[in-house]
Amino acid sequence: MQCKSVRMPRLVRVVTATVTALTAAIGVVVVGAGTAHAAPCTVAMLAPGADCSHTILPYDSSVADRDLTGIELNDSVMQHLVMSHAIFDGAEFDDADLRGAFGFYPSFVGATFDGTRLDRDDNNRGTILHTANFTKATFHGVQAHWMQVSINSLFTGATLTDSDFGQTDLSSAVFIGARIQGNTTFFRANLRDAKFQAAVFNSVDLRGANLTNANFKGATLTAVNLTDADLSGATWTDGRICGQGSTGRCA
Repeated sequence: MQCKSVRMPRLVRVVTATVTALTAAIGVVVVGAGTAHAAPCTVAMLAPGADCSHTILPYDSSVADRDLTGIELNDSVMQHLVMSHAIFDGAEFDDADLRGAFGFYPSFVGATFDGTRLDRDDNNRGTILHTANFTKATFHGVQAHWMQVSINSLFTGATLTDSDFGQTDLSSAVFIGARIQGNTTFFRANLRDAKFQAAVFNSVDLRGANLTNANFKGATLTAVNLTDADLSGATWTDGRICGQGSTGRCA
């Protein structure tokens, strides 16, 4: 029996072409039945749970006061993004460029930062996220040199691995129960009044850090470099108060 090719009815062909055109216009690439990959998003398209990976936003774009819980912004460029009071709980920022971002009270509870740029941009503008909430967030291979996240920012239960927080302003930050490991550095960082109770440090660089009045009670320190770190008035792991002038060790 010879099989004959069946030509698609004209109406079906027109509908198919229209759907294809509309699909391209809204930025969705159809890969197969039931599968779609989101294209880069505009500021207006950012939404909770949306896959907006590979997005490039204009400088000084604002997401202030917006709830973007669970959004995926991997491989995105969002320099100088205004983030005040924005909610990014559970969001993904892997390999994203957030240099020069600014905001007060942004929330990143449970968010992931893998290879993320949070350091200064090419114009020497730093990232400033005051009173940010990074509770249970994960940082791996993050560049946060010169970042300012002071004024009681929360890193409670967070995990920091192989990340650069050198010369950051983390004064009064809360790292209670955090895991800080894998060659993470706080070289010459401002950690004055920081709270590290029950935190676990393993292979961490604290050289030259300002740890004045920091609290390490109940913390575990393994392979931690405290050379030239100022521990004046700090509470040590055993509850002792370090004397004024304590440098490199609690005396």
